[in-house]
Amino acid sequence: MNKIWTALAAFLVLLLLVALGYAAYRLLHHSPPTLKLISDASKPWKYNHIDEDLSIYNAGLHVAVDGEINGNAEFYLESFKYELHAGHVHFEINEPEWWCSTVDLAYKPTNVTSGNLQVVVNIQ
Repeated sequence: MNKIWTALAAFLVLLLLVALGYAAYRLLHHSPPTLKLISDASKPWKYNHIDEDLSIYNAGLHVAVDGEINGNAEFYLESFKYELHAGHVHFEINEPEWWCSTVDLAYKPTNVTSGNLQVVVNIQ
């Protein structure tokens, strides 16, 4: 009878360790950043980012935009608008309180005739 209880206790400890390991993995593991290219900055661009590897604890959003445009444009994160001006473009958006697995991004040129941008997005 003692052997049965010992085996049962060992099994429960092993089960608990596996469950804790899986929970820690899901809590700490995040998807890598996604790189999107806007190769023709004279045209509007939209992107709906979905975190395919949804973590239990998604709490932040990081978006970086870098490139060159020869006119003015607008960049949208959901409904938040950021003004872009002619020349080198580089800015980052950090939202530490992003409790969602998706984000909508958009680029709208005003008077841009050439240029390109790269957009890096990561739900952390």
